[in-house]
Amino acid sequence: MFFMDLVVAMPVLRADANSKLSPHFGRAPYFSIARIKNGEVVEIKFVRNTHAGMHGHHAHGHHGDHSDLFTNLIENKVNAVVAVHMGYRALADLLRIGIKVYLGVMGTVKENLEKLIKGELKEVDMESSHLLVNHEHHHH
Repeated sequence: MFFMDLVVAMPVLRADANSKLSPHFGRAPYFSIARIKNGEVVEIKFVRNTHAGMHGHHAHGHHGDHSDLFTNLIENKVNAVVAVHMGYRALADLLRIGIKVYLGVMGTVKENLEKLIKGELKEVDMESSHLLVNHEHHHH
């Protein structure tokens, strides 16, 4: 399915391949980073999301920037992200730096990796951003 090595980040609730995906990309406590070579998962590691603590309470709506979060992904050579929900800005920023974004399922890291490898996850771009971005983010 994929000819290049894919390095896939997912926002997760626990540092564990059986963890469910976090419902919100930017506030996940951890990211799983999986390396896929020739359709096989060859490595899964977990990194702490340094951005998560910055949201405090009521930081919603003025999301600051995600640069520390993206630095983490870029340092790990991530070229794809699977998520079930993220803010519009995060999606736009990921696409701008050339990271592909896929709409995941509310399952585990393993389940999402299997679906991704089989080509069952939908790739999201700005045209289809409504699939990932829900409507709570439109208050300024």
